[in-house]
Amino acid sequence: MGENKRTNDMHLYVVLCDPFGTPPQIIAVSITSADEDTETTVILNEGDHAFIKQPTSVDYHRAAFMDCEQLSALEEINKGRDYRDVIFRTHQPMRSDVLNLIIQGLYKSERAQKKIKKALQDQLGDVPPESDAIRSI
Repeated sequence: MGENKRTNDMHLYVVLCDPFGTPPQIIAVSITSADEDTETTVILNEGDHAFIKQPTSVDYHRAAFMDCEQLSALEEINKGRDYRDVIFRTHQPMRSDVLNLIIQGLYKSERAQKKIKKALQDQLGDVPPESDAIRSI
C-alpha cells in the first residue's frame, strides 16, 4: 500500500503482486473517490481499509507497472520530513479478501490494459476465485 502526493491530494495505490523482473517492479492500481465518472467495477467502502472514508472506486485504467527502486528512493526522500510534507508513504496492507476482490475486478474491467492483465496473471497464476459478487454501485 502506498500513496503519492502531487499537490495536496493524496491517492492510495494498492500493490497487486510481489516484485518481479529486472529491474524489480510491481503492479499497482489507483484508488479514487467514487463519483459519476469513475469506474464502477469495484467500489470499496469505509471499513475496507483505514485510508478509505467514503465510497471509493478502483481505477483500473490507471493500473501500472511501478519500479521498486524508484519507490524505495521516494521513501528515502521522505526521511526527516514532516509527515504532512511527504510525497510518498506506505500504509497497512489491504485485507486479503479485499485484495482478492480488487484483483478479480482487474480481470473483469474493460478499462484495464491487456498487458497489465497478462503480466498480473503471469505473476499470480490462476485468477483468484470470485467472491459471491463484485461490489459495485
